[in-house]
Amino acid sequence: MIKYLLFALLSLSVTGGFISVVDYDELQGNIREGKISKDSAQRAFRRLIPEVKTYFYDNGGIDAPRETWVFPLQGYDYKSIGDGGRGYVSRGFDFFDGNRSTAHPAHDIFIRDNDQDDVDDVTQANVNIRSVSCGVVISVVRDWEPGSELRGGKSCVVYDPVSNGLFAYAHQSFVFSNIGDIVKPGDVLGLVGRTGKNAFAPRSPTHLHISYMKIGEDGLPRPENIYQDLVRAGRE
Repeated sequence: MIKYLLFALLSLSVTGGFISVVDYDELQGNIREGKISKDSAQRAFRRLIPEVKTYFYDNGGIDAPRETWVFPLQGYDYKSIGDGGRGYVSRGFDFFDGNRSTAHPAHDIFIRDNDQDDVDDVTQANVNIRSVSCGVVISVVRDWEPGSELRGGKSCVVYDPVSNGLFAYAHQSFVFSNIGDIVKPGDVLGLVGRTGKNAFAPRSPTHLHISYMKIGEDGLPRPENIYQDLVRAGRE
């Protein structure tokens, strides 16, 4: 049985590149936990992203251009973005610093949750996190407990081959998506929550932390401010 499962997984890796996606998730975890050198991480990143892109198209992925991006929180709009977008601070950020980085190249999008129970105060329902773009889910963190130093908490990362960038969706209460899922704009990835070292603290209003890393000509990711994209999507 074990031999059959290994053979099936190997076959899938050859035909669909699934192993590349799994390898990326492992790489992301090693970067986050400081288990890999920066040079080694960069080499692995450059190797894996083209393979992940191939996996997207080999498994039915359909291009969705930037103008089709959707607002990431169902039932909310651009007015929920914290501080009018001024909370975005990318200076000093290095993707390969992992959990050590103290910059904030992201936007926090807040929900109505005064009692901090992860439920919208008006609708009395959880708030869905939607994929902004098309792409493939390449990293998932499901396990987080209070006291953990992990700032993102429960989260997932989606690689968008059209814009050639990475979307990270952090502080989820529950992650629906799985490694290798092919998504389109609007697909539900999880639920807004309060997981993560700082997001769990009572002083922090309940929110989604969303970041975007554009992959440059050198094959490496750098933060890009998508505030205007979120505003446009949040007006439609």
